[in-house]
Parts: sequence; structure tokens; C-alpha cells
Amino acid sequence: YLFANFAIDKIKERKTVNVALSGNVYIDHSSSSRLAFWGNAIKLWFKHPIWGVGTDNFALACRKELGIVGSRLGTHSTWLQVLSENGIIAFILLITMIRMSFKNLSLLKKHEDIFIRDFAKYLMLGLVGVLICSTFIGISSYYFYWITLTLPIVLENISRSKTEQLSSR
Repeated sequence: YLFANFAIDKIKERKTVNVALSGNVYIDHSSSSRLAFWGNAIKLWFKHPIWGVGTDNFALACRKELGIVGSRLGTHSTWLQVLSENGIIAFILLITMIRMSFKNLSLLKKHEDIFIRDFAKYLMLGLVGVLICSTFIGISSYYFYWITLTLPIVLENISRSKTEQLSSR
């Protein structure tokens, strides 16, 4: 009950789009800034659809091409970061890699070894969580993102080696 009241008070403090008596409009910078960053990423992607503006060049491209000045420019979305910085080709490769990871995990969830089967189930849950977070933060440069995407391949190799060891006996 105390937590609920505290949370409600904190939400009320956020002036999402309240018009004050003075006529000023207050904007919740958490969501409105994110939407603005997403719009900038889409604009840059439309300008450079195939190859993007280059890895880690989003802020520079916003300043040079869109005339946007700011010290904390970022896409705040992995999907839009890949599209705007690396283009549609890299985006298709990323989606293909994600699809392959899910395909491997789906097969491994039926494995006879309980360790591999359970690990595949938990890894799939983790991958879903990482992909959901990818929508709201740009995590493509973080190691855990790529580790989570490549672990299904590692698990597939472990599964193959175990199967080969059992069949050679």
C-alpha cells in the first residue's frame, strides 16, 4: 500500500503534457525525447537507407545533416540504431541472426540431455527479454547483447559434440 501511494505520487510529479496556468507546456523528457530521437534515426535512415551513416556516427550525423545540437544524442533503440548507423543490409543480417538463434533454441528445447534442454529454454527467455529491451535502449554496442545472441550457436555446438561422443561409444 505504501509503495503504491509512493509510486502514484511520483507519477503525479511527472508533468507529462500539463499546461500550467502561465501557458507553458511541460513535457515529460523521458518519453518525448525518446520519440524525438526515434524520429531523427528514421530521418537519417531515409537519407542513407543502404549503408547508414556509419557505426557510432548517429550524434555526428544529427549535428551535420539534421542541424540538431545536443550533448546526449542517441537513438534509444537498438533497431533504429542499426538502421540509421548501418543501413538496411545490417538490419536484415541482425534479424537473420536473431531468427537463427530462435530456430536453434527451438530445436535444442527438444534435446534429450536435460541440461541442454533447460539451458535452451532459459536462454530463449533471456533472448526475448533482451530483444524487448532493444526497443527502448540502444544496446547493440553492449557485450551481453551479442553474447545472448551467440550463445545458441555455442549451445548447438555443445549439443553436437555430446551427440558425437555418445554415438562413438
